[in-house]
Amino acid sequence: MQQNLSIDKLTELFRDIDETDYNKDHIFLLLNPSIDQYLDFIKSLYKYSNSTVPSNDLIPIPVSDLLNYTYIGQSSANKTSNSCIEIYTILGNVLENSIFIMDTLKSRSETINVFLFEDCNSSDLTAKINSFIHQDLESTKEYIKANILPFLQNHICQFIDYFSTGDWKSATILFSNVSKWTYNTITIPIVDFIQQYIRRLLLECKIPCQLVYLPSSLKNNEEKLILLINQLMEAKLLKPPEDQDISYMDLHFVASFDSVEKIQLLDESFSWSEWRTS
Repeated sequence: MQQNLSIDKLTELFRDIDETDYNKDHIFLLLNPSIDQYLDFIKSLYKYSNSTVPSNDLIPIPVSDLLNYTYIGQSSANKTSNSCIEIYTILGNVLENSIFIMDTLKSRSETINVFLFEDCNSSDLTAKINSFIHQDLESTKEYIKANILPFLQNHICQFIDYFSTGDWKSATILFSNVSKWTYNTITIPIVDFIQQYIRRLLLECKIPCQLVYLPSSLKNNEEKLILLINQLMEAKLLKPPEDQDISYMDLHFVASFDSVEKIQLLDESFSWSEWRTS
Protein backbone atom coordinates (compact mmCIF):
# COMPACT_ATOMS: atom_id res chain seq x y z
CA MET A 1 0.00 0.00 0.00
CA GLN A 2 1.37 3.39 -1.00
CA GLN A 3 -0.11 6.78 -0.11
CA ASN A 4 0.91 10.40 -0.51
CA LEU A 5 0.02 12.38 2.59
CA SER A 6 -0.46 16.01 3.50
CA ILE A 7 0.45 17.22 7.00
CA ASP A 8 -3.26 17.10 7.98
CA LYS A 9 -3.58 13.53 6.74
CA LEU A 10 -0.42 12.60 8.62
CA THR A 11 -1.88 13.95 11.87
CA GLU A 12 -5.11 12.03 11.20
CA LEU A 13 -3.13 8.86 10.50
CA PHE A 14 -1.30 9.09 13.81
CA ARG A 15 -4.54 9.75 15.69
CA ASP A 16 -6.00 6.57 14.17
CA ILE A 17 -2.82 4.67 15.05
CA ASP A 18 -2.96 5.83 18.68
CA GLU A 19 -6.56 4.61 18.96
CA THR A 20 -5.76 1.08 17.76
CA ASP A 21 -3.62 -1.79 18.96
CA TYR A 22 -0.63 -0.65 16.91
CA ASN A 23 2.12 -3.16 16.17
CA LYS A 24 4.51 -3.10 13.21
CA ASP A 25 7.57 -5.31 12.91
CA HIS A 26 9.78 -2.62 11.38
CA ILE A 27 9.53 1.09 10.62
CA PHE A 28 11.75 3.10 8.27
CA LEU A 29 11.95 6.87 7.90
CA LEU A 30 13.52 7.93 4.59
CA LEU A 31 14.77 11.52 4.40
CA ASN A 32 15.38 13.32 1.11
CA PRO A 33 15.79 10.37 -1.28
CA SER A 34 15.85 10.99 -5.00
CA ILE A 35 13.00 9.31 -6.90
CA ASP A 36 15.37 6.53 -8.03
CA GLN A 37 16.68 6.00 -4.49
CA TYR A 38 13.13 5.85 -3.15
CA LEU A 39 11.90 3.30 -5.70
CA ASP A 40 15.03 1.11 -5.45
CA PHE A 41 14.96 1.13 -1.64
CA ILE A 42 11.26 0.24 -1.46
CA LYS A 43 11.75 -2.59 -3.98
CA SER A 44 14.60 -3.97 -1.85
CA LEU A 45 12.33 -3.94 1.21
CA TYR A 46 9.68 -5.86 -0.74
CA LYS A 47 12.27 -8.46 -1.74
CA TYR A 48 13.63 -8.67 1.79
CA SER A 49 10.16 -9.38 3.18
CA ASN A 50 9.52 -12.03 0.50
CA SER A 51 6.73 -9.89 -0.92
CA THR A 52 5.76 -9.35 -4.53
CA VAL A 53 6.72 -5.90 -5.80
CA PRO A 54 3.45 -4.24 -6.92
CA SER A 55 4.39 -3.22 -10.45
CA ASN A 56 1.22 -1.18 -10.94
CA ASP A 57 1.02 0.43 -7.51
CA LEU A 58 4.63 1.39 -6.80
CA ILE A 59 4.99 4.80 -8.42
CA PRO A 60 7.35 7.77 -8.02
CA ILE A 61 6.30 10.34 -5.44
CA PRO A 62 5.06 13.57 -7.05
CA VAL A 63 7.52 16.37 -6.38
CA SER A 64 4.68 18.51 -5.03
CA ASP A 65 4.02 16.04 -2.19
CA LEU A 66 5.89 16.30 1.07
CA LEU A 67 5.32 12.87 2.57
CA ASN A 68 4.71 9.36 1.32
CA TYR A 69 3.51 6.42 3.40
CA THR A 70 4.13 2.83 2.30
CA TYR A 71 3.09 -0.36 4.07
CA ILE A 72 4.46 -3.80 3.21
CA GLY A 73 2.78 -6.79 4.83
CA GLN A 74 0.44 -9.69 4.38
CA SER A 75 -2.56 -8.95 2.20
CA SER A 76 -4.55 -10.55 -0.60
CA ALA A 77 -1.81 -9.40 -2.98
CA ASN A 78 1.07 -10.34 -0.66
CA LYS A 79 0.21 -13.66 1.00
CA THR A 80 3.87 -14.72 1.22
CA SER A 81 5.13 -11.66 3.12
CA ASN A 82 7.07 -12.67 6.24
CA SER A 83 7.12 -9.28 7.97
CA CYS A 84 5.21 -6.03 8.37
CA ILE A 85 7.18 -2.98 7.29
CA GLU A 86 6.06 0.63 7.48
CA ILE A 87 7.94 3.32 5.51
CA TYR A 88 7.62 7.09 5.84
CA THR A 89 9.37 9.11 3.13
CA ILE A 90 9.98 12.85 3.49
CA LEU A 91 10.80 14.66 0.26
CA GLY A 92 12.98 17.73 -0.05
CA ASN A 93 15.77 18.81 2.24
CA VAL A 94 13.73 21.26 4.29
CA LEU A 95 14.75 20.81 7.91
CA GLU A 96 11.61 22.46 9.34
CA ASN A 97 9.28 20.11 7.44
CA SER A 98 11.36 17.06 8.35
CA ILE A 99 11.56 17.97 12.04
CA PHE A 100 7.79 18.52 12.21
CA ILE A 101 7.21 15.01 10.91
CA MET A 102 10.04 13.47 12.95
CA ASP A 103 8.62 15.09 16.08
CA THR A 104 5.30 13.42 15.29
CA LEU A 105 7.08 10.08 14.94
CA LYS A 106 9.27 10.59 17.99
CA SER A 107 6.92 8.80 20.38
CA ARG A 108 7.90 5.58 18.58
CA SER A 109 11.46 6.58 17.70
CA GLU A 110 13.02 3.53 19.37
CA THR A 111 11.39 1.37 16.67
CA ILE A 112 12.40 3.53 13.70
CA ASN A 113 15.44 3.16 11.42
CA VAL A 114 16.24 6.56 9.88
CA PHE A 115 17.92 6.90 6.47
CA LEU A 116 19.30 10.20 5.23
CA PHE A 117 19.96 9.97 1.48
CA GLU A 118 22.26 11.79 -0.92
CA ASP A 119 22.17 10.87 -4.60
CA CYS A 120 25.45 12.03 -6.12
CA ASN A 121 23.94 11.70 -9.57
CA SER A 122 21.87 14.84 -8.96
CA SER A 123 23.38 16.40 -5.84
CA ASP A 124 24.77 19.95 -5.80
CA LEU A 125 27.65 18.51 -3.80
CA THR A 126 28.90 16.66 -6.89
CA ALA A 127 29.14 19.89 -8.87
CA LYS A 128 31.02 21.56 -6.00
CA ILE A 129 33.56 18.73 -5.87
CA ASN A 130 34.06 18.37 -9.61
CA SER A 131 34.51 22.10 -10.20
CA PHE A 132 37.34 22.40 -7.66
CA ILE A 133 40.60 23.38 -9.40
CA HIS A 134 43.00 24.60 -6.69
CA GLN A 135 46.00 22.67 -5.44
CA ASP A 136 47.48 24.67 -2.55
CA LEU A 137 46.39 23.97 1.03
CA GLU A 138 45.16 27.49 1.80
CA SER A 139 42.92 27.67 -1.27
CA THR A 140 41.56 24.22 -0.47
CA LYS A 141 40.61 25.27 3.06
CA GLU A 142 38.94 28.43 1.81
CA TYR A 143 36.98 26.45 -0.77
CA ILE A 144 35.83 23.98 1.87
CA LYS A 145 34.67 26.79 4.17
CA ALA A 146 32.84 28.63 1.40
CA ASN A 147 31.31 25.73 -0.55
CA ILE A 148 31.55 22.30 1.08
CA LEU A 149 30.98 23.07 4.76
CA PRO A 150 27.71 25.03 4.27
CA PHE A 151 26.31 22.14 2.22
CA LEU A 152 27.24 19.56 4.87
CA GLN A 153 25.87 21.73 7.67
CA ASN A 154 22.55 22.35 5.91
CA HIS A 155 22.00 18.88 4.45
CA ILE A 156 23.60 16.54 6.98
CA CYS A 157 24.93 18.14 10.17
CA GLN A 158 21.57 19.53 11.36
CA PHE A 159 19.87 16.19 10.85
CA ILE A 160 22.57 14.29 12.75
CA ASP A 161 22.29 16.81 15.58
CA TYR A 162 18.56 16.10 15.64
CA PHE A 163 19.07 12.31 15.65
CA SER A 164 21.18 12.73 18.77
CA THR A 165 18.22 14.20 20.66
CA GLY A 166 16.06 11.07 20.45
CA ASP A 167 16.13 7.33 20.97
CA TRP A 168 15.95 6.35 17.32
CA LYS A 169 16.64 2.70 16.59
CA SER A 170 19.41 3.62 14.13
CA ALA A 171 20.54 6.29 11.67
CA THR A 172 22.19 5.66 8.31
CA ILE A 173 23.72 8.29 6.02
CA LEU A 174 23.57 6.72 2.56
CA PHE A 175 25.33 8.16 -0.50
CA SER A 176 24.73 6.48 -3.87
CA ASN A 177 26.42 7.07 -7.25
CA VAL A 178 29.57 8.29 -5.49
CA SER A 179 31.59 7.36 -8.58
CA LYS A 180 30.17 10.56 -10.10
CA TRP A 181 32.65 12.46 -7.93
CA THR A 182 35.95 13.27 -9.62
CA TYR A 183 38.65 11.70 -7.47
CA ASN A 184 42.14 12.80 -8.46
CA THR A 185 45.15 14.56 -6.95
CA ILE A 186 43.26 17.88 -6.98
CA THR A 187 39.93 16.76 -5.51
CA ILE A 188 41.21 14.14 -3.02
CA PRO A 189 41.42 16.67 -0.13
CA ILE A 190 37.79 17.73 -0.75
CA VAL A 191 36.39 14.20 -1.03
CA ASP A 192 38.36 12.97 1.98
CA PHE A 193 37.25 15.96 4.04
CA ILE A 194 33.57 15.10 3.42
CA GLN A 195 34.14 11.57 4.67
CA GLN A 196 36.14 12.78 7.69
CA TYR A 197 33.54 15.37 8.63
CA ILE A 198 30.54 13.01 8.49
CA ARG A 199 32.33 10.21 10.32
CA ARG A 200 33.36 12.65 13.04
CA LEU A 201 29.75 13.83 13.38
CA LEU A 202 28.56 10.26 13.77
CA LEU A 203 31.04 9.64 16.58
CA GLU A 204 29.07 12.22 18.60
CA CYS A 205 25.75 10.48 17.92
CA LYS A 206 24.29 8.56 20.87
CA ILE A 207 22.39 6.04 18.74
CA PRO A 208 23.65 3.24 16.45
CA CYS A 209 24.67 4.99 13.23
CA GLN A 210 26.69 4.45 10.09
CA LEU A 211 27.94 6.03 6.87
CA VAL A 212 27.56 4.09 3.63
CA TYR A 213 28.97 5.01 0.21
CA LEU A 214 27.79 3.08 -2.86
CA PRO A 215 29.66 3.68 -6.14
CA SER A 216 26.53 3.40 -8.30
CA SER A 217 22.75 3.24 -7.88
CA LEU A 218 20.92 1.33 -5.15
CA LYS A 219 19.52 -0.92 -7.87
CA ASN A 220 23.03 -1.92 -8.97
CA ASN A 221 24.01 -2.57 -5.34
CA GLU A 222 20.87 -4.44 -4.32
CA GLU A 223 22.67 -7.39 -2.72
CA LYS A 224 24.66 -5.05 -0.49
CA LEU A 225 21.55 -2.99 0.30
CA ILE A 226 19.53 -6.04 1.35
CA LEU A 227 22.42 -7.16 3.57
CA LEU A 228 22.37 -3.70 5.17
CA ILE A 229 18.59 -3.89 5.65
CA ASN A 230 18.96 -7.32 7.22
CA GLN A 231 21.40 -5.95 9.81
CA LEU A 232 18.95 -3.19 10.71
CA MET A 233 16.08 -5.67 10.97
CA GLU A 234 18.18 -7.70 13.38
CA ALA A 235 19.01 -4.49 15.28
CA LYS A 236 22.72 -5.21 15.00
CA LEU A 237 25.17 -3.08 13.01
CA LEU A 238 28.05 -5.41 12.20
CA LYS A 239 31.68 -4.40 12.00
CA PRO A 240 32.70 -3.69 8.37
CA PRO A 241 35.82 -5.36 6.90
CA GLU A 242 39.06 -3.98 8.32
CA ASP A 243 40.81 -4.03 4.95
CA GLN A 244 38.48 -1.67 3.10
CA ASP A 245 40.25 1.17 1.30
CA ILE A 246 39.27 4.33 3.21
CA SER A 247 39.86 6.47 0.11
CA TYR A 248 37.62 4.50 -2.21
CA MET A 249 33.99 5.14 -3.22
CA ASP A 250 32.56 1.90 -1.84
CA LEU A 251 32.61 2.38 1.92
CA HIS A 252 30.85 1.35 5.09
CA PHE A 253 31.69 2.89 8.46
CA VAL A 254 29.80 1.94 11.63
CA ALA A 255 30.36 4.62 14.27
CA SER A 256 30.65 2.15 17.16
CA PHE A 257 33.67 0.58 15.43
CA ASP A 258 35.17 3.88 14.24
CA SER A 259 37.52 6.24 16.08
CA VAL A 260 39.11 9.68 15.87
CA GLU A 261 42.47 8.03 15.20
CA LYS A 262 41.15 6.12 12.18
CA ILE A 263 39.52 9.24 10.78
CA GLN A 264 42.69 11.28 11.08
CA LEU A 265 44.60 8.70 9.03
CA LEU A 266 43.07 10.31 5.96
CA ASP A 267 44.64 13.66 6.71
CA GLU A 268 46.55 14.48 9.87
CA SER A 269 45.89 18.19 9.34
CA PHE A 270 42.15 17.62 9.88
CA SER A 271 41.19 19.58 13.00
CA TRP A 272 37.70 18.76 14.26
CA SER A 273 37.52 21.77 16.59
CA GLU A 274 38.36 24.06 13.66
CA TRP A 275 35.73 22.65 11.29
CA ARG A 276 32.96 21.92 13.80
CA THR A 277 32.79 25.58 14.83
CA SER A 278 33.36 27.11 11.38
